[in-house]
Amino acid sequence: MSLVRFLIFLSVGTALSWVAWVFVLMTLDPTNGGMVAFILFYASFFLAMFGTATIGGFFIRYWLEKDAVLFRQIAVALRHGTLVSCGSTLALLLQSRRLLSVWSIIALVALAVVIELFFLAGQTKQSVDSSSHEQYSS
Repeated sequence: MSLVRFLIFLSVGTALSWVAWVFVLMTLDPTNGGMVAFILFYASFFLAMFGTATIGGFFIRYWLEKDAVLFRQIAVALRHGTLVSCGSTLALLLQSRRLLSVWSIIALVALAVVIELFFLAGQTKQSVDSSSHEQYSS
């Protein structure tokens, strides 16, 4: 699949997710909807945030790093979109339970930073391993 086709599908899916979220927001009553309304609200919000953050992150990376490999940029954008959508959905869930505070936001951001550092450490180790392998094979 080409990058353009992927971005088109992601954009259409994101737009549909935002429409679904607004539809759930306008039509379902959270007090009477039960677990179904709860799941539909958070699932549509998560998907909409995921698509929005991924598309936005990709275009920011594309604009800032014009010489980088596009598929690596989309991979990083997908990872960051997942982190942003998980964090914002968890923050919204905590707010609905009246548990959101400055400390819980700091904990969510710290968790996202630790996860990102884990991925960056894996990428650094991978690049070091591949460069040392190239030195010995030459």
